[in-house]
Amino acid sequence: MSKREQETQEIDSHRLAELLASYGADSERWPESERDAITSRLESGANDLLPSQQQEAQALDDLLDLAPPEEASPELMARVLEQAGMTPWQRLLKELWPWGAAWRPAAALLCSMVMGLLVGGLFPGTSPSGTVMADPLPEVVIELAWLEPQEQEEDYLTLAFALESASEVLP
Repeated sequence: MSKREQETQEIDSHRLAELLASYGADSERWPESERDAITSRLESGANDLLPSQQQEAQALDDLLDLAPPEEASPELMARVLEQAGMTPWQRLLKELWPWGAAWRPAAALLCSMVMGLLVGGLFPGTSPSGTVMADPLPEVVIELAWLEPQEQEEDYLTLAFALESASEVLP
């Protein structure tokens, strides 16, 4: 059996009909891996239906070639050109933050954080009575974890509002 006969047998009539319906009658549009097998199968005339299917596909190709090509919208062209020069990291950042430059909100967050640290470091906290508070937070948190619920509520109020005792708030 020659190589040409093997190629002809490799592609069956069902697959050939699928390829003609999908890619049309123009051999340039057929997949390269199957192009030789399709051509040899059509030339062999092994099936009477194939020439009519090829003629139908050619008629459809001719009809589609008459239609004017669709122009791309300016928005689509701008988006394609914008993404063409982007690296994968830039595309990911654009997907995560589509509202423009990401450095602006990051800079605002950084400025807020620096301002908070400066204010907190330069001006020590004071209680309503005017006394300067030390940083009792770690010891207070540990103590609150071991207290009964009623005592916890009173201590939470004392800690949250910088009160000397919860009796100032609770009846």
